[in-house]
Amino acid sequence: MTEMESTFKVITKHIFDHPVNTTPFYHFVTKNVFPAEFYTELLGKLPDDTSYDWKNEIGTLEDYRGRFCFSRREIADLDRSRQYFWAEFVQHMLSVNFLCVMMGKFRSELNERFDGKLNTPLRAELKLLRDKDNYALKVHTDTPDRVATILFYLPKDDSATQNGTSLFVPKEEGFTCPGTTRHEYEKFETFTTVPFEPNNGLCFMRSNNSFHGVSPYNMSNPNRNVLVLLVSEVKESKMDLKEKLKSAVKHIVGMTPAKLYFSWHDIYHTKKIT
Repeated sequence: MTEMESTFKVITKHIFDHPVNTTPFYHFVTKNVFPAEFYTELLGKLPDDTSYDWKNEIGTLEDYRGRFCFSRREIADLDRSRQYFWAEFVQHMLSVNFLCVMMGKFRSELNERFDGKLNTPLRAELKLLRDKDNYALKVHTDTPDRVATILFYLPKDDSATQNGTSLFVPKEEGFTCPGTTRHEYEKFETFTTVPFEPNNGLCFMRSNNSFHGVSPYNMSNPNRNVLVLLVSEVKESKMDLKEKLKSAVKHIVGMTPAKLYFSWHDIYHTKKIT
């Protein structure tokens, strides 16, 4: 068994043992997700700013957010030690076994969402995010195709604990959102803010009331590093010709983000975590 395999056995058991909170929506928070020595090593393997993509995204202050999507080209451009580390890490993180731990926490709720259709196609994506000073993310529930999100906080210390993701409750009773809009903070009460502390994690199931976001902040530490694993339903593609060509070019040049395609059947019928 390799060191990475041993590490992921510890991580999966840690997540598997955590209870799920149902208020204000299905979620759980973990502490000390990674073994201490591995966490220190992971921080040392984070790419430099120049390796991240800093393009904009609607509804956020995305000039202050960079993304590293573990594409073949992005990994190949890293130094040799980082290449080996992240290639092996991605292989374990984007595995049915690990996804079974995360999504198995919400097994009955997700089976209801999928109406028992075990052939529901799913996609998992892994990204490193780096937020700079002044970053903010307005309140939202995520797009309708999103199934679940798990965030791993990667700070070096606890100097920016207030900069974690907040869970919100709408002031208007009964208000929900299908995920098509990002909302102003003033319309919500903060239910809790998950402290942005070393080795903390947050996992939640997407719904029409899974309101969350990041309030504007200023940081003494220039980087807010987060590892995010996203699971979504695979919908029929409605891309126009221009979008299809763009996607094809990204694949050819090795810039397609790291993904795993699987189905609800793979998760639902996995009885044992190994």
